[in-house]
Amino acid sequence: MPSAEALRWAATVLEEYDPATAPAPHRLPGTGSDRVLARLFLSAGTVVLVENPRPDGEHPDENDSFVYLSRHLRGHGLPVPRVIAYNPGKGAYLMEDLGDDDLYGKVRVGITDGELRELYREGITLLSAMQVEGREGFDPARTHSPPSYDRDLMLTGESGYFRREFLENHLGLGVQTESLQKEFEKLARRAERAGKDFFLHRDFQSMNLKLREGQLWIIDFQGARFGPPQYDLAAFLFDPYVELPAELREEMMECYLVDLVGRTGIDHDRFLEDFPFVAAHRLMQALGAYAFLGHRRGKKDFLSFVPAGLRLLGEVCRRLPAAEFPVLGRTIAAARERAEGAG
Repeated sequence: MPSAEALRWAATVLEEYDPATAPAPHRLPGTGSDRVLARLFLSAGTVVLVENPRPDGEHPDENDSFVYLSRHLRGHGLPVPRVIAYNPGKGAYLMEDLGDDDLYGKVRVGITDGELRELYREGITLLSAMQVEGREGFDPARTHSPPSYDRDLMLTGESGYFRREFLENHLGLGVQTESLQKEFEKLARRAERAGKDFFLHRDFQSMNLKLREGQLWIIDFQGARFGPPQYDLAAFLFDPYVELPAELREEMMECYLVDLVGRTGIDHDRFLEDFPFVAAHRLMQALGAYAFLGHRRGKKDFLSFVPAGLRLLGEVCRRLPAAEFPVLGRTIAAARERAEGAG
């Protein structure tokens, strides 16, 4: 639950809130973050209190990033939660409450094919708008992330993360380290050709798209930077939390490209050529994160998404030139065999 200090600060900002008399705050479920999120009950509705103390001297920090990006994206007319008040010294802020519904939950409870297609079409349009509009006036110096998505990040935070946390720690799989590393380096060089000219959310997936009054809203954008548009598209369509039918993924990819080409004139065929190199990194990052959170943070629920993540990584890697990545292909096949045997 939030600290008493954070609640007292909230009371100084919200005239209608008194921690002594208001209903107890409701702790909201977290995901991979260490942040504490709690719903506060006011006479006229609810707000969300976020408490996320950061190390002294770390500026800008994750909170600074969220507050800046909320204002930046709202300034471009994008649906993100409004920050009501911010106390950087205490690592706390108050924001608009978007409720409990999200795209992940909506899909998991079961919806018609038509409803699914309509929601993902809306998400595709929202993604394209964010990537294009969000880059205008975006100042990465006001965030805690590196300014752009680059080869070093791919090798340490994605393929390297995948090897350490997923292949070695989770599966206990011996890998041909030197030869696999050479292929990771080749994969990163090729992915870098996709550029870094767009606004990159870096976790644009079903759990980070809230549903309020039938409209999708974007959350958890504090890790944004400049990057390739293929990355967020892969996060959205090749999402292990949902695992869309392949036919719908292809349909939505074409819808997205029609929209993005119309907005920017980007080369359609070049985008598709670059896509699997970028998408492979996204899925390796996701699998590394599931293993890290499941084992090192004790959040075992994340491990349930490993089979879908491996299937999707295998599908993406089949789009790569097999002759150039034989070790990666064998490694993924061995990982699937080991994971299925463990399951």
